[in-house]
Amino acid sequence: MTSAGSPEIQNLIPIQYLIDEATKQPLTDARAGWPVSIIVALFMFAVGQWYLERVLRRAVADGERFEARDGDHVATQADSRRPSFIVAITPLVVTLLALNLLPFACHQLANFV
Repeated sequence: MTSAGSPEIQNLIPIQYLIDEATKQPLTDARAGWPVSIIVALFMFAVGQWYLERVLRRAVADGERFEARDGDHVATQADSRRPSFIVAITPLVVTLLALNLLPFACHQLANFV
């Protein structure tokens, strides 16, 4: 998702160049934009949901409906199996760990040498 504070390359690269000359510390870090990111994400969700509901209501009012063709496989409740919670959450956890622990480990190694 493209949003303020999201872990994307165009948000992470400038951080290393935003250095305060007096303290030699970054002016911001990768986690600085999370409040704005949450607000923007909630706004995007609300507007997107409103739009989808509006289009759906209009389609139903126009008489549109879903019809399965003979060759279509319509999944039933018994057919649908969800992946395990661990499999589903692993990409998020790996991303968060990489964004938070990798820079810390690199700084520790740089100061150690």
